[in-house]
Amino acid sequence: MQPQKIECDASLTRNDYFLANGDNFSFNGTLFAMMASTCGGNFNQAGLALYRYQRYQQSLAANPAFYYPPLIIGVYGAATFLYRSLAGSPNTPDLATISSFFGAQADGNGGYTFNNRETFPANWYAPTSPYSFPEAVGEIVAMYAAHPVLLGGNAGAGNFVPLTLTGSGTLPVINGVFNATPQNVICLLYQIATNFVPNSLDLPLTITNDIVNFISGKLNALSSFQNMGCPFNIT
Repeated sequence: MQPQKIECDASLTRNDYFLANGDNFSFNGTLFAMMASTCGGNFNQAGLALYRYQRYQQSLAANPAFYYPPLIIGVYGAATFLYRSLAGSPNTPDLATISSFFGAQADGNGGYTFNNRETFPANWYAPTSPYSFPEAVGEIVAMYAAHPVLLGGNAGAGNFVPLTLTGSGTLPVINGVFNATPQNVICLLYQIATNFVPNSLDLPLTITNDIVNFISGKLNALSSFQNMGCPFNIT
C-alpha cells in the first residue's frame, strides 16, 4: 500500500500549501482574526459554517492550485470540536476560550500572533457527556449543508474543475456535488480512516495490509458502519 497524505486547503487558520511555499502548518494570525470577526465572539456551528464557506471562496479566488476533495468533509468534523467538545462547561466557545486552544494572542492592532502555548483556558474542564460519533456526523452534515460548496479543484487561475467520482467502493460525486447525508458522511469517514495517513505524519510510511485489516475489522464491527451499507474496502 502506498502511503497517503491529507492536505487541507481553505484551513481555518493555516495557509494553503501552494500559497505559502509548502508551509500549510504554521499559525496564520490574519486568518484567525478573520475567523474571530466572522464568528462575532461565538464560535458556534453557524459562525464556523459561514467562515468555512468564506475560506473556500478565498482559496478558490486566490489559489490556482486549490484542491477540495471529498476527504475535506472530515475536516468539517474537526471544526465542530471547537464548540461541541473543547468548549466544556463552564467555558463557552467564546474568543478567550478558542484563543487559548489555538495559542492565539492579540497583537493590539487587530491581528493575532502565535504564543506557543496551545492550552486549555483557565478553569476549563471536559463536557459532562461524551461527543458521540452519531452526534459528530449530524454536526458535519449540518455545517456542510449550511453553505454547500462544489468539490474539485483549480486547474490554473479562474479555472475550477468540478470533481466527478463514481465506481465501485466510492461515494458518488457528480459535477462537484456531494450529497452530504448522514449515510454518505459515515461511509466517507470510514474510507478516510482505512485509506489515508494524516499529513502530520510526514514520513515515508508504509502501512501493511495486516494493519489496515486490523483497523478495518474494528470499524466493520461497529453498527454505525454495518447498518449504513458502507462499501467496505477490506474483506
